[in-house]
Amino acid sequence: MAARHPPRDDGSCDGETCAADNDPAATAAWIASQDALLDQILRTRGWAVQPVLDDGPDEPAYAYTIGLFAFDSHPELVVSGLRDDQATSVLDLLGERVRRHERLHDGQRLTLAPLLTVELREITPFASDQLLLGANSLYRHPDGPAVPGLQAVWADHTGSLPWEPTWAGPTQPLATAPPAGRGIPGSRVWHTAGRSGPRGRQSGRPLRLPPPRCPRELP
Repeated sequence: MAARHPPRDDGSCDGETCAADNDPAATAAWIASQDALLDQILRTRGWAVQPVLDDGPDEPAYAYTIGLFAFDSHPELVVSGLRDDQATSVLDLLGERVRRHERLHDGQRLTLAPLLTVELREITPFASDQLLLGANSLYRHPDGPAVPGLQAVWADHTGSLPWEPTWAGPTQPLATAPPAGRGIPGSRVWHTAGRSGPRGRQSGRPLRLPPPRCPRELP
């Protein structure tokens, strides 16, 4: 599992001032506090949203759920290419469906709100192992596979998805299996539709994690 450490107050991290590099005791205390917060959220709400900050062009920001696997082994969910608050809202809306006993699945297309349509795509086991660290830490058997995951791939204002020729949205990194001719499925984490190859993250590189978020109250 990649190391976890807190960013500086301004959200940045240059590898020299992070607690993980200079103060192991402070890092351990920070991790313990985050684990306690996560445990409280899971006990009271059922799942949490974990944002991950960007760390350069090959380490895009994303957010994922922790806790949906406890709902009858439901896949955890991940989303990329959105602001932190937008990503949290998308995952909250989907998580509430799971809490209401809806089983989300690969290839499912959902309209969550006006002008907000997503298509769920299964992520690769390698992507789950590298990206869904909190969920795998809680639910993965020591000798078992990574927890299943679905990426909520959002459509642009025209209703197009990133791999469609009419896509007019910004870059949306994908953790699904890359299309034919664009990498070996499972060999990389991120790829971008329309580019010449997949984008990978360095295995074992520390991830910059803000505190997990409690789902907002939903009607």
